[in-house]
Amino acid sequence: MAGAAEAAEGDILMSYVVGGCLLAIGLCLAGVLWTVVAGERAVDRLLAFDLSGVLIAVALAIFSIMQQSWAYLETSMGVAVLAFVGTIALADYVRRGGVS
Repeated sequence: MAGAAEAAEGDILMSYVVGGCLLAIGLCLAGVLWTVVAGERAVDRLLAFDLSGVLIAVALAIFSIMQQSWAYLETSMGVAVLAFVGTIALADYVRRGGVS
């Protein structure tokens, strides 16, 4: 019986750790999105946009661990690819002088 109780305590601890990680990522994402909206220069906004994609992908990966499902990992990879392509497109737009 002691093994089952220890496993249950481990699951509870894991849920607290994962929840804390998701909370920290959420707070970071709030700050990054503020920089996307109110950044001084276009480069600052571009880097914040890229970081927001990374944070969302990481949050989905952690949520996948919490739910024990591969579907969220696949979604996380899709978000990461879209964020990368979006960052490249925005960087090209900034380089051509579309944003000051």
